[in-house]
Amino acid sequence: MILDKIFANRDTSISKTADPFFWYPNLFRQKTASSGAKVSEETAYQISAYYACVRNLAEDTSSLPIATYRKLDTGGKEKDETTDVHRLLNRTPNPLMSARKFRASMMTNAPTWGNAYAEIVRDNRGRPQQLWLIHPSRVVIELSEDGMEIQYKVSGTIDGTQTQSIIPAKDMIHLTGLSSNGIEGISVVQAGAESLGISIAEQEYTGSFLGNGAAMSGVLTHPKSLKSDALNRLRESWGSAFKGAANAGKPAILEEGMTWTQLSIPQRDAQFLEQRMFGINEICRWFRMPPHKIQHLVDATYSNIESQDRQYAYDTLMPWLVRFEDELALKLFSPQELNRGMTISHSIENRLRGDMAARAQYANTMLFNGSITINEAREMEGLNPIGPEGDVHFIQSAMTTVDMIIDPPEPPAPPAPPEPEEEEVEEVEEDDDAQTQALAITTRAACNRVVRKTLKVQERGKDDADFIKSQVIYLAQEIKPVQEAFGVTFSNIENMTADKLYDVDALTELLLQHARPAQ
Repeated sequence: MILDKIFANRDTSISKTADPFFWYPNLFRQKTASSGAKVSEETAYQISAYYACVRNLAEDTSSLPIATYRKLDTGGKEKDETTDVHRLLNRTPNPLMSARKFRASMMTNAPTWGNAYAEIVRDNRGRPQQLWLIHPSRVVIELSEDGMEIQYKVSGTIDGTQTQSIIPAKDMIHLTGLSSNGIEGISVVQAGAESLGISIAEQEYTGSFLGNGAAMSGVLTHPKSLKSDALNRLRESWGSAFKGAANAGKPAILEEGMTWTQLSIPQRDAQFLEQRMFGINEICRWFRMPPHKIQHLVDATYSNIESQDRQYAYDTLMPWLVRFEDELALKLFSPQELNRGMTISHSIENRLRGDMAARAQYANTMLFNGSITINEAREMEGLNPIGPEGDVHFIQSAMTTVDMIIDPPEPPAPPAPPEPEEEEVEEVEEDDDAQTQALAITTRAACNRVVRKTLKVQERGKDDADFIKSQVIYLAQEIKPVQEAFGVTFSNIENMTADKLYDVDALTELLLQHARPAQ
């Protein structure tokens, strides 16, 4: 399999010149015309500005959240974390690396080599299961025999034998940089070889300058002619005394009439510092990188650093992200899934919303004009949702249009009050039994009060004839409200006997027997 050919353990006994992994970079290494420095994809990393630009692209893009989305029938889209593609891009594209390492490596190769490659391993149903990184030095792009398709010839070694395998375009993720033919990207190293060569030459010259003594480059003149042995001894003794940064600035003692003539221009006069600063800006141009992102803060101020960060997100990161998303979606989704609206997208909003105050203002504005919900605002800050009640959209009710302010509409007439409905009066027949029962209960309550008083007096031995008469009068007073309430009269109260005043049931029965409707 192609994976065995690419990732098999190397036989260290094989000559490196026979391994394409080593001779491809050497093949493309070129000597620049202006500086004479050799520039390749490996030597370019010796330049700190170049290394910082590539590192920013790789680390910043790989740290952004990436997800798969499906189109909704009602419009818009929703995140779908159940797909194999989502797993490959967020967890494990292959057993050897995490998803972020994979994405960072792709973004490291793409600008440096102009191209980044990863083979797609599919299951029997054609679904992507693994993504394997392939070094660009191993890949050659070519057309198929009929000239209608692109294919990738991948070189490798197995047991010391060079091999080549063909991978069709549908099984190869190919991320390109700027391209003139739409197929193969242009390497920043190759395009900017002269600029990078100057930076490499400056570094080499500065190192040599410091290594040979920063201020002792010139000509020693002896009044006499020296033999070769004496000349070599003088050169060696002079070099051991003054060569190197540790010996810079030491006073020189000249003997036998020798003189010193300064030949080199002092480094400050050659404006090396300005040249090296210009070299940093020059490298940033190749990557469309704001200089402050690689700690070159000459033109950065507190007032413009935030706007430069947004410029970095829009102008530097966004083009790479869009190219990466398009390539991933095209190669990892089936035609049916693409037709259903499946997409891949990075979330870059957090890099655009500024500091805490700016993010709070943004969330507040979006929340109260109905654009987002509470749960969506919390998700942007990495907070958990509050529940279904957080999915409600709010909007300010005081908002109106300008024409309604200039020419307000007539207020609607108040609705007419409803006409009162005639209540139907139901004829209710008087329930004689209920009336009789209520009369009996009320009469018994009055009789009970009279009997209780009679019994208390009897206990004290004072129930004489006068007391009985007074109790009869008391009974007449107690049942008077009953007679008025029910419209009856009790006709035999004055003939009440004493024995009846001691028994509630007997007294009540007697009164009810003599109850007559009032005239």
